[in-house]
Amino acid sequence: MAQTLRRKTRRLRGIGWQPGPRGQERDARGERKDRNGSGIDFFFMHRHMLGTARSLQAIASWPQFPAPQPALERDRLGFLRYFDNHDGFALPPTWSAPDDSEYTQWVSDIKAAETYHSNFQVWESQYRDPRYLSRLTLGQLGSEMELGLHDWLHMRWASVPRDPSNGAPVPFARAPSDFAARWYAPENDFLGDPFSSHVNPVFWHFHGWIDDRIEDWFRAHERFNPGDVRRMQVNGVAWFAPGRWVEVGDPWLGPDTHGCSTTPGLQRGRTMEMDPETMKLALRITFAEDDALSGLFKRVPKRPWYARHLKLKPV
Repeated sequence: MAQTLRRKTRRLRGIGWQPGPRGQERDARGERKDRNGSGIDFFFMHRHMLGTARSLQAIASWPQFPAPQPALERDRLGFLRYFDNHDGFALPPTWSAPDDSEYTQWVSDIKAAETYHSNFQVWESQYRDPRYLSRLTLGQLGSEMELGLHDWLHMRWASVPRDPSNGAPVPFARAPSDFAARWYAPENDFLGDPFSSHVNPVFWHFHGWIDDRIEDWFRAHERFNPGDVRRMQVNGVAWFAPGRWVEVGDPWLGPDTHGCSTTPGLQRGRTMEMDPETMKLALRITFAEDDALSGLFKRVPKRPWYARHLKLKPV
């Protein structure tokens, strides 16, 4: 396993798509994820993305997470109005996946009202609490939110993935290295896949909520650690200077910020590293070699990216 990971890392470095500075990669899911600044990369990339989108159209953040459907016996009118879905935030139904009862149960559980109360409401309160936020570095907060709340938001509001060419359900979604033309159709707005999630309007609302928590984090440090965190611009993004509470000062946006190629690509002002075919190659390197391990490990069914880590318990 370690040998395979090292081989993938070398190949990603070869095309300029290593996560972070070359030789000092910031693994977002490794043992040092809460200490290596990968959480800063997560926050920064999404703030950069939101800024670009908001320069094109108005995008509002969720002020709070949308509540579950009211119980029929307590609020009959509210129960009926929920199906009208006037704001577009009604929870899509769950779905089943053949031969993977664990995944099927997890999708059902993450959409349950009990999960909203035991997890999402707890996160909502925790990530607005100044005392809690003041004890975390920006990287720790980003890593914690990315692997917990963020991934669960993607899957809670996801509808069953479908093949855009015919509308047929595809319970395990698009394979990460499948770039067939049909997946580029606007009908493919599955929230559980980073390839398509940004097409779904809900994506922008909950990412706005997450980005607003960065400002809560800054205000918390201003209150409890005054002067320790300084604002600054980084690559045109309103950000923070490195220091005690900000582990790295060079947030990673891919080759746009850490690439080394000077060869012009297909897009004006972009290098070869930023060409779509090079990006596809990076994803194939990351995912395709999993098949080589099938004889060594028990085969785990493929699942959407944000549902790879199936743990469901109160926070």
